[in-house]
Amino acid sequence: MSLRSKPRLLCIGGDDHQLRIPFLLGLRDAGFDAVAAGSGDPAPFADVGIPYHRYDFRRSLSPRHDVRAIGALIRIIRDVRPDLVQTFDTKPNLLVALAKRRAGGFRLVRTINGMGWIFSANSLSAWMLRPVYRSLQRIADPQTDLTVFQNSEDQEYFVQHRMARREAARIICGSGVDVVRFDAARRQAESPEAIRAALGLRAARVVITVTRMTRLKGIATLLAAADLVHKVREDVHFLLVGPLEEAGRFAIPAEEIAGHADYVTWLGPRDDIPALLGAADLFVLPTEFREGLPRVLLEASLAGLPIITTNMPGCMAVVRSHFNGLLIPPRDPGFLAAQILTLLDDPELARTMGRQGAEMVRREFDLAGTTEAYIRLYRDVIQDAPVTEHAAALADAGPDSAVSRRDWTGGSPAPWFSADQTPASPRPRSPSAEDEAPIRPALSEADRVGRGVVQEP
Repeated sequence: MSLRSKPRLLCIGGDDHQLRIPFLLGLRDAGFDAVAAGSGDPAPFADVGIPYHRYDFRRSLSPRHDVRAIGALIRIIRDVRPDLVQTFDTKPNLLVALAKRRAGGFRLVRTINGMGWIFSANSLSAWMLRPVYRSLQRIADPQTDLTVFQNSEDQEYFVQHRMARREAARIICGSGVDVVRFDAARRQAESPEAIRAALGLRAARVVITVTRMTRLKGIATLLAAADLVHKVREDVHFLLVGPLEEAGRFAIPAEEIAGHADYVTWLGPRDDIPALLGAADLFVLPTEFREGLPRVLLEASLAGLPIITTNMPGCMAVVRSHFNGLLIPPRDPGFLAAQILTLLDDPELARTMGRQGAEMVRREFDLAGTTEAYIRLYRDVIQDAPVTEHAAALADAGPDSAVSRRDWTGGSPAPWFSADQTPASPRPRSPSAEDEAPIRPALSEADRVGRGVVQEP
């Protein structure tokens, strides 16, 4: 193998891989030769100068297409010749682990960003596929050097079911949010008043969600809750932002949304999310999905919005009940409607939650901190078992050497950590009995102070 001036990292994901471009740019700034592979549009990567390799795969089980995808990944890996491969999303995690058997010579880190519909749906097919999922993850684990989880619930499930080794598991809460870029987008956007006027909502109280329009994301529950709210408060309008899922068992047909047109507007996919969030009063994500850590909750908090979401894994790592929002059970439109009215009827409470949420995200979930945690983790993996002459040189040089500082950080001291240290990432807060307790339709002043609305728990 030839010596390299930088460690080469191949980051493999799916059709939404462009969302990780800021993360990859952060790695590049830190001294990595970052390369990406995914199934989406290559243009966003070309715009920022990140080499991109496209491959096709299907999210559903399809052995014939999966074999083709594994072959494509083997060719990509052999072409790129990475020191380290990072995978995101369930299918790429599994396919790359299988491809490693034939295209080895690299270290593999996988990130479990949620456990998907198989562990969210209550259908017979979901129950039947769970043993298959566990078996495939057990096959993938020996090929994986380190597994990153975005919440503690997923980590414990994997370890207990022998799908990951505890000593080879880490928690990094989510993919982070680019605070600087988000703030810049807000400053460059039209005013909230102008956006409301353009949408015909000048005098309305606006409740917004940003997600795929699918039943597993709680859209049917939200539409039913919107109907209940409208019967009490005709000034409340709901904005749905995101792509429509029209096929499959969890589809939400456009006609179903159109049936609520008097008080619900579906905007489709948008690229001005920070501006739209800034024009809303409340964010709602009534997901039924086992999330990793929803990026949109971070963005909604950063926009200063109070949040109502479900007590599902991942969501509970962002929303601290009665601090920056409210946690509710999934599939309960009546309860959701009551909590929407609670926050709309108490603007001071809503503002307090929104302010505390924004401060929390800036402190705990900034992309810079997340990227730093991954850099430390990657350093740990390569130091543990270098796979190229360059990686070996870095491992032998040590954290204080000039070559290490130059190659890994572009001249700045690197945030090193030893193998027995956990990456410096925000630790998730385990759900408490208070989180799961029923939330009353309204909170008194004493409740607000006693439950930590004014003071962080």
